[in-house]
Amino acid sequence: MSRALILAGTALALLPLAAHAQTAAAPQDPAPAATPVATEGGLSEIIVTAQRRTESAQKVPVAVQSFDAGKLAASGAVSTLDLPSLVPGLTLQIGGGGSESIFIRGIGNGGTVLKYVDGILDVAGGVSSIFGSNLSSVEVDKGPQSTLFGRNATGGVVQFHTKDPSANSALEATVGYGNYNTISASAYGTTGLAPNLTTDLALSYENQGSGWGHNLDTGNQLYRNNRFSVRSKTLWTPDDTTRVILSIDHRYVRTDVGNAIGPAVGTPGLYNEVTGTSFQVPGKYNTDTNVDPYSTSEINIIGLTIEKTLAFAKLSSITSYQKTNLHLLLDYDGTPLDFATVNRSDQNTAVTQELQLSNLPGSHIKWVVGGFFLSENSWMRPFNFSGELATILGAPTGGTYGVDSNTKLQSYAIYAQTTVPLTETTKITLGGRYTIDHNSLYGFDQINSATIPGTPGSASVTFRKPTFRADVEQQITHGSFGYASFSRGYNSGGFNNLNVGGYAPANISSVRPETIDAYEVGLKNNFFGNKLRVNIAGFLYNYQNLQQQIYQSGTLFTVNAAAARIKGIDLDIEARPVRDVVIAGGLGYLDAKYTNYPDAPFYSFAANGALTSTAGNGAGKELVSAPKLGLNGSIRHTLHAGDATFQSVVSATYTAKWYADASNNIAEPAHTLVNFTETLSLPDGKTSIAGFVKNIGNVYYDAGINILSPVGAFSEPGAPRTYGVSVTRKF
Repeated sequence: MSRALILAGTALALLPLAAHAQTAAAPQDPAPAATPVATEGGLSEIIVTAQRRTESAQKVPVAVQSFDAGKLAASGAVSTLDLPSLVPGLTLQIGGGGSESIFIRGIGNGGTVLKYVDGILDVAGGVSSIFGSNLSSVEVDKGPQSTLFGRNATGGVVQFHTKDPSANSALEATVGYGNYNTISASAYGTTGLAPNLTTDLALSYENQGSGWGHNLDTGNQLYRNNRFSVRSKTLWTPDDTTRVILSIDHRYVRTDVGNAIGPAVGTPGLYNEVTGTSFQVPGKYNTDTNVDPYSTSEINIIGLTIEKTLAFAKLSSITSYQKTNLHLLLDYDGTPLDFATVNRSDQNTAVTQELQLSNLPGSHIKWVVGGFFLSENSWMRPFNFSGELATILGAPTGGTYGVDSNTKLQSYAIYAQTTVPLTETTKITLGGRYTIDHNSLYGFDQINSATIPGTPGSASVTFRKPTFRADVEQQITHGSFGYASFSRGYNSGGFNNLNVGGYAPANISSVRPETIDAYEVGLKNNFFGNKLRVNIAGFLYNYQNLQQQIYQSGTLFTVNAAAARIKGIDLDIEARPVRDVVIAGGLGYLDAKYTNYPDAPFYSFAANGALTSTAGNGAGKELVSAPKLGLNGSIRHTLHAGDATFQSVVSATYTAKWYADASNNIAEPAHTLVNFTETLSLPDGKTSIAGFVKNIGNVYYDAGINILSPVGAFSEPGAPRTYGVSVTRKF
C-alpha cells in the first residue's frame, strides 16, 4: 500500500495536461489562509479547513478558533508558546529538552494534539514552532479529529496556513529589539519566476542574548531562547485545473527552557540524593548544577502537494519527507555534584503520503475519500548517563552508561466522509477511518560505547483500529447554526524505548492504544448584522486506556490509566460595537476526572524532603494539566490620526489551578497574565512601528512541571515580563 500511494502521488505530476483542455475549469475553493474581509461595520467572516475543505467557521460542526496574521501581530503572538493567551482552555506543558505538549480540553499527553502545516502532518509536532513571516492564519480545531486527520488527533488539531506566493513582486521586513537583549528579525519576499510559476521566501530570527536567570554553580546565564526558521514555497499552475506546490521548511531552536532543574511553584524544594538532605535554589529562574543545561532541535521538511481538478472531483496528493535532530544536556540530580548528567541525542526520519479525492466546489453533496501512509524511523543514539550514577549502573569511574534504541512505525489508513443535505436547512455527516499501525523496537545498553552482553533485544506489535464520526447540522436561522456530533478518537500504542537494564522481552513494556468517545452539541450565532458573534459548545468524553507519562526508576515511562470522563463547556464571544472597537472573550470550563486508575503514583514529600510515591487508585482525581477554568479577554481599538492609525490591544488570560500528578498533590496555582501591544501605521502605508509588553504583572508561574522522584517536582517556568519594539517596512 505504501509503494502504491507514493507512486500514485508522483504519477499525478505526469497526468496529461491536455486531457482536460476542453473541460471547463471548476471554481476553486477560497484560500483558507486568506485574510478575512469584514462586512460593513461588522465582524470578519472566518474561513477554516476543519473538515479538510474551506468553509465558514460559523457553519462547520466543530468548535474552532482561527486567527489571521493581523490578529496574531496585533496581539503580539510570535510562536506556539502564545497559543494559551488566544484560546481559553488550551494549555501548554513545557517538558524536557524544550519539548511542548499542547492540551485541548484536558487532552494532550503523548502528543495527542496534532500540528498540520498547509495540509502536511508535522511529525515532530512536539517542538515549539515560531510563527514565520509567511504565516497567514492559525486554526485550532477542538475535540477528536481522527476521521479526517488521523491517528493521535484525540485532543484536536492545530493548523498553520501560509501565504501562497504571488507573481507581483513584494518584500516586507521587520526588525525588533526587546529586554533580555533580544534581537529579532523577519523578512518575506515573493516574486514570479516565469509565467504560471511563482515563489517566496520567509525568514525569521530571534536571539535572546541574556537569560532570565543564572546557573549559580557555573555563574553562566540561564533560560535563553534562540530560534531561526526558513520557509520557501514555489507554486506552479500549468493550467486552470492544476496546482503544484513545493515547500521547504527549516527550523532550528536552541533553548535552556525545559532543561534546568528548579523547584516548582509551591513545592518545598529539591532533594539531594547524595547527601540525603533537601535544599533550596535561591532566587527565581535559577538553577545550581555542575553543567549548563540546554537543548537543540533541527527540523527539515520537504513537501510536495499536487492538486488536479477532474471533471467530477478534485484529486490531491500530499507528500513529505521530514528529518529531525534533537539533542539535550541536563543535570538529572539538580545539584553541583557530578552525580547524574544526561546527554541524549535523537534522530528521526519520516515519509508521509496522502491521496485524497473530494467533491468539486458547489456540489450539493460534500464528500472526501482518501488514503494515508506514514513511515517513521527513530533512533535514540545514545542516551548517556555520566557521573556517579553511571558508576552505580556498572560503568568504570569517569565512564558512561548508555542506552541505544531504534523504533520504527509503519502506519496505513483509509478514510471517507460525506455530508448530505436532508432539507434546505438540515444536513447529516457520516465518516469513518480504518488505521493499521505496525510498531517495532530494537535496543541495547552499553558501557563506554561497548554493548553489554545480554542487553540487546527487540519486540513488535500491530494495532488495528476503526474510528468514525456522525453529526447532524441545522441552520436554525440565517445567523444561527446548531449541531450535535459523536466521534471516536484513537491514539496509537507502542513501546517505551528507554530501558535501563536492557531489551530482553521481560524488560520491554508496551503501551496500549487509547480511545475516546466524544459527544458534543454546539450553537454558533451572529447577531445585529454580524456585530456580535456568540459560539458555545458542550461536550462529554469517555476516555479508555488513556496514556499517562510518569517517572519510574529515574526514567520517563508511558503507562495506561484505565479510564476517565471529561465534560465541559466552551464559550467564545466577539463583538464590534463600533467600527474601531473589537471586544473578544472566551471561557473554557472542564470537569475532568479519572474514573479508574489502579496503581497510579501518589506522590508526597517525606520529612527529609525526598519526593516519594506509593501506588493508589486515582479514581475521582482530576486529570493532569486540566484546569477547571480558563478565561481570556481582549479589547482592540483603532484610532485614526489623519492618514496614520494607532491600534491598541490589551488582553488578559486566567488559568485556574491544575495538577501535575494523578494524586492531585502537586499543583500549579491559578494565575493571570496581562499583555499589551501598540502599533502605529504611518501615512505612507508602508511603515509601522509596534511596541509590546507581555506578562505586565511579572507573574512567576510554571509553564510545565516535571516530576522526578526522589529529586522533586521541578519547574519549567513561563517567561517573566518582556517588552520590546519593532519596525516593519514594505517595499
